[in-house]
Amino acid sequence: MVLKEFMGKTKSGIYIPVFYLVLVVLFTGCATAPDRIDSLVTRLSSDHLWQNGEYPILGLPKSASTEQVVAKVFKMTGFDKGHVTKYKILKVREVRITGSLPDVYTAVLVSTDFGNKIVLIRYDGPNLGWWSRVYDTA
Repeated sequence: MVLKEFMGKTKSGIYIPVFYLVLVVLFTGCATAPDRIDSLVTRLSSDHLWQNGEYPILGLPKSASTEQVVAKVFKMTGFDKGHVTKYKILKVREVRITGSLPDVYTAVLVSTDFGNKIVLIRYDGPNLGWWSRVYDTA
C-alpha cells in the first residue's frame, strides 16, 4: 500500500513512480539554451583587443532608431556571401562589456539570410557617430 502512494497510474493501468515524473519535468523545464548575447559579452570581456579595427561610418544622427542603425550597418557591411538582404530583429538589449571604455553597448540579435548575427552598436558622439560590429552567433 505504501508503494502505491509514491506511484501514479497511467491511463493504460501501468504504475510509474511519481518521483521519476517530477525529475523529468524539472530537467525538461530547466534545459534552456545559453543566451547568445551573454556568451558574446563574456567572450569579449576576456579579450581587451576586440574593439580594434575598422567600422563603417554610418552617417546617422544620435536620434536614429536601433532599426535604422542595423539597416545601415547591413547596407555597409559585407560578408563572404555578400550583403545581408533579409533580416528580422529578434532581441535588443543593453550590455556591459568589461574592460572597454565606455563599456555600455546595445546588442541586437538578428536573424538574417546568412544565419543569426549579433550587432553591437554604440553612439560615440557627433564627431565619430555610430560605432558598430557584427558577430556570428555560432
